[in-house]
Amino acid sequence: MSIISEKFNAKISSLRNDFEVNRDIVHNGVKGGLNEIELSSIIKEVIPQKYKIAKGVIENSIGEQSNETDFFIYDDEILPPYIKNELAFVPVEAVKYNFEVKSALNATELKTTIDKFEKFRSIGGRSPTVLFSFSSDPPVSG
Repeated sequence: MSIISEKFNAKISSLRNDFEVNRDIVHNGVKGGLNEIELSSIIKEVIPQKYKIAKGVIENSIGEQSNETDFFIYDDEILPPYIKNELAFVPVEAVKYNFEVKSALNATELKTTIDKFEKFRSIGGRSPTVLFSFSSDPPVSG
């Protein structure tokens, strides 16, 4: 195995360990926020330096806005964002990837995420959308 592969595997193992610790957090918002930060920090290490990562809202030129986005990768050389206290308003043209992160994926969360991604598309979003889940509900048999 190459050094690069070993380094990435170590980062993924660390992310899994962090998630296991975060499972014990009772407040879902705090748990989700930590999981988002930990995933985005790994992604930040591997994307080209010209790209940035932020959490916030994506907006088009006529003021239509996405739902709050867990985080997105954007190019601030295309159009400048507005950032205040770590929340960003980023032009839809600058977004390269749009991420939703779930601590545990279930049917309701999946539907909510699909709706968010459809809203993103409706305001002109063309970049890939990514759903990342640390775990999921077991399938229901019946």
